[in-house]
Amino acid sequence: MTRRRIDSHSTEFGLWIRDAHRLDSTHGFRAYNVDYAWAHFSSGKYLFIEEKRFGGSPRPHQCWLYKKIDKVGRRDPLYHGFHILTFQNPSPVDGWMRLNGELFTAQDLIRFLAFEASSEHYLNFCDPRRWEDLERYL
Repeated sequence: MTRRRIDSHSTEFGLWIRDAHRLDSTHGFRAYNVDYAWAHFSSGKYLFIEEKRFGGSPRPHQCWLYKKIDKVGRRDPLYHGFHILTFQNPSPVDGWMRLNGELFTAQDLIRFLAFEASSEHYLNFCDPRRWEDLERYL
């Protein structure tokens, strides 16, 4: 059965779709949002970020869908991956932070978002070279 929201962060469409019994999760349907589609318009570079707070992890069905998005993105040389950004608490400055499982500082994150980090930081959580890391998310 489709879970009810535990907060009030929904739109009218979000509330409506949760009540559409034909689209219930018991019929195999799932809805996920991508927290950030991040882009630098001058260079055309872009990436996706799923944000998790309080040390959370993506659900297995989310990972399945994010891997599909990543597979399509890899065809584009300007694509810089699909990443999981995990905060110990709600923000980058009130506890530890991890990008794809690697500890990051706020300055590291700024360089990453400015597309100035080293290329290995853009190996996303879906990258085959990180599949062993992916196991902790599934």
